[in-house]
Amino acid sequence: MQLDINGLTPAQFLAEYWQKKPLVIRQGFKHFQDLISPEELAGLAMDELVESRRVYQQAGQWQAEFGPFDSYDHLGERDWTLIVQALNNWVPDAEALIQCFDFIPRWRLDDVMVSFATPGGGVGPHIDLYDVFICQGSGRRRWRVGDLGPHKEFAAHPALLHTEAFEPIIDTELLPGDILYIPPGFPHDGITLEQSLSFSVGYRTASAKDMVSALADHLSEQDLGTQQIEDPDRELTTRSGCVDNRDLARLRTQLTNMLTDELVSEFSGRYLTQSKCALDLPDEP
Repeated sequence: MQLDINGLTPAQFLAEYWQKKPLVIRQGFKHFQDLISPEELAGLAMDELVESRRVYQQAGQWQAEFGPFDSYDHLGERDWTLIVQALNNWVPDAEALIQCFDFIPRWRLDDVMVSFATPGGGVGPHIDLYDVFICQGSGRRRWRVGDLGPHKEFAAHPALLHTEAFEPIIDTELLPGDILYIPPGFPHDGITLEQSLSFSVGYRTASAKDMVSALADHLSEQDLGTQQIEDPDRELTTRSGCVDNRDLARLRTQLTNMLTDELVSEFSGRYLTQSKCALDLPDEP
């Protein structure tokens, strides 16, 4: 499998598009072959270890259900979507797809998501907080992408966060082998025109909040950062309820001194390489 980014080199793509603006990549993969068939995907979604969901509309209302699933007959032949996360955990051929994007480091990789949809199927207009390359497999899907802006989001369903209507800056059909790159924050909406499969290679970001929370867990698990603040040079205070600037400096120094290169390296190695969809396999008897 070989990737062609509209004739751009990976360096040019990163300089001009990565985390800047969306891009339609025509025939990024020539002669693209689905990594899995709809029947195999349905079988995978029967496994309780696989993260799967179905999205559809019923009486004009959005619905979402989480697997495992054993039947789809009641959904009919239109307007529903089956999604499976972390296909790379289950289908070895997904590794070849990931390798095509290895100009982005693996620690940024989230997973490979696969979406099967019947005509009219989609998950609704939404905004993602990660970079994604949506690789069209069999079938056709229409995509609309809006620009960055103060888009209002709302819960169309407890499991579906949608965004208000937006003016598209991209309105196009993806054919087999086409790719749509969407950076974080750009609203988008995909509607399937005929039964289709798409494979999304997602790249996550890490917020300071998430990293600090994970770092606190790491310190607790490894029994690190236990040193106490020392202040043998403390001066007389006349305001016992005040945390003065010298105390704030001590607190800041205590925190920053803890973040040694060794600690940051060890923590980052654990945190950034942890799979979003880690397998929770049962212990051997």
